[in-house]
Amino acid sequence: MGLDKITHANQNGAVYLKAEKSGTNVNFTAKVFSTLPDANLKMILNLKGSQNYTVTNHDFTSTSTNATELSFSRPSSSFAGGSYTYELILETAGSQQLIQTGVGFVN
Repeated sequence: MGLDKITHANQNGAVYLKAEKSGTNVNFTAKVFSTLPDANLKMILNLKGSQNYTVTNHDFTSTSTNATELSFSRPSSSFAGGSYTYELILETAGSQQLIQTGVGFVN
């Protein structure tokens, strides 16, 4: 399924999330494996805390063999200092929520 680590799983799939500071940037990783092969899905990535930020939205088609991976960086100055939850929401193209999960992050 292409996930060497898992931070959340349910009947709809498995997820690995990671957010970490590196110098003046925040490096974000999100890997999703869906149990719905060949489905049109949407990955919504947020930072939730004293202020909320939508980090990115990504539409993709799931496969039966590999996880979909997003890795990207944003300047840490884009976010106020403090504690956050790096949140992933996985939805179908029809906006049915399949997974909602998060991991801690401090900026």
